[in-house]
Amino acid sequence: MRFEGAERRPSSVQRGVRRMKHVQRAMQKPEFKSLRLIGVLGAGGFGSVTLQRDAGSRKSKQLFALKKISKGYILQHKLQRQICSERLILSMTDSKFIVTFYGTYNIRDSLYFLMEACLGGEVATFLLYRSLSSCDVQACRSALPSV
Repeated sequence: MRFEGAERRPSSVQRGVRRMKHVQRAMQKPEFKSLRLIGVLGAGGFGSVTLQRDAGSRKSKQLFALKKISKGYILQHKLQRQICSERLILSMTDSKFIVTFYGTYNIRDSLYFLMEACLGGEVATFLLYRSLSSCDVQACRSALPSV
């Protein structure tokens, strides 16, 4: 039941969009031409992820992860909706457990997602190569919320 004159609370999506706009204003994505390749972080079914540095700004030494996805692969496997959903979800999230999303580049035959570089490795790899018997409680407490 709504009362007249009562202020309507914004939905979680509206709050997420506001947060996204605030984050985008705080950190403008660098121009694609100013990114410099440092190395390859990984490769998968969709494409590759590289470590990049913004060379366009002297004061900015920030590292980025640049995910490259082939447009041909997207069309061939009919993944347009999935890619659009991934972009929308990443742009609305604001959590220390999810990478920060800075924007996309639509260049020639590829689509690029620019994200925060997380250089600590994958949590699954951490747990796989470190047996739970040798894993201390504090390490598990810090790693498991990220899964």
